[in-house]
Amino acid sequence: MHAYSVIALLHAASAMTSTLPPTTTTVTPTTTPHILTSAEIVRRAPSKGSDRRPVVVLHGLLGQKRNFRSWCAALAEAVHHKRRIVTLDLRGHGDSPHGDLNYPSMAADVLATLESLKIQECCLVGHSMGGKVAMACALRAPALVKELCVLDMAPASYSTADGSNWKKNRELIDALANLDLDACSGDKKRADSLLARKVLDPSLRAFALTNLQLRDEQLSWQFDLDGIVRDLDNIATWPTLPGTYNGDTLFVKGQRSRYVRSIHLQEISSKFPRFTLQSIDDCGHWVHAEKPQETCDVVREFLDRDDVE
Repeated sequence: MHAYSVIALLHAASAMTSTLPPTTTTVTPTTTPHILTSAEIVRRAPSKGSDRRPVVVLHGLLGQKRNFRSWCAALAEAVHHKRRIVTLDLRGHGDSPHGDLNYPSMAADVLATLESLKIQECCLVGHSMGGKVAMACALRAPALVKELCVLDMAPASYSTADGSNWKKNRELIDALANLDLDACSGDKKRADSLLARKVLDPSLRAFALTNLQLRDEQLSWQFDLDGIVRDLDNIATWPTLPGTYNGDTLFVKGQRSRYVRSIHLQEISSKFPRFTLQSIDDCGHWVHAEKPQETCDVVREFLDRDDVE
């Protein structure tokens, strides 16, 4: 694990800006925000220092709050200054309501939910799609989002041809959309076997299939698969959002992942000028799952830094 030389990478980025996919036009929420389902991680050990503002964790595409349960529990015990840790199910995922999947609307959900939880200030931690939601929240409500941590995601638009990992996401969603759950006869192992014809990575299949639920001997998806298929291009893009976030920001990338690269650093520094970038060695996109201890250590150091405002 190491911090990048940000200055050197910014010089590289300036020469490569023209290769970035274009951002979309400004999108505004079109529906009333949803109140999202939440869960709170309870710390067992007493605080070693003064308590600090809560940490709110947002999962990525096809994820849900329970994916972060063990990682958040470890983080809650590891921090020197005790923090309330809350996880949310984003719209269209887990137990939360469904709706249009675009970042302004998803950010509006998070902000409305934080208000309902009476959280007036927080550190937002977001992975992948959740990282984009967290960035959108910070730009929209910097007085609420006092600290920001983004796990393996950039404020960038991705495509299947840009050398990022997005092609695998597109292939996975296509495979899930074409999976005949009726043919599985309520058997999750049968679903895995059928999905394996299109998705070779067993860990990726296992992750997606955690969203299968069995009711009345019938399998169904817990996430809003139709909505994800419909709005996948929205999820891949980064909309044009006004403002600059001047709070402390930590970007954490997996060394083997292609979601945060030198071409993204100019946009990162433009929208989040007080950022630090750290890399987790020998790690892909799911940093919290592949290297949970190392990722926890990096985030803990950020949360426990001396100059928290």
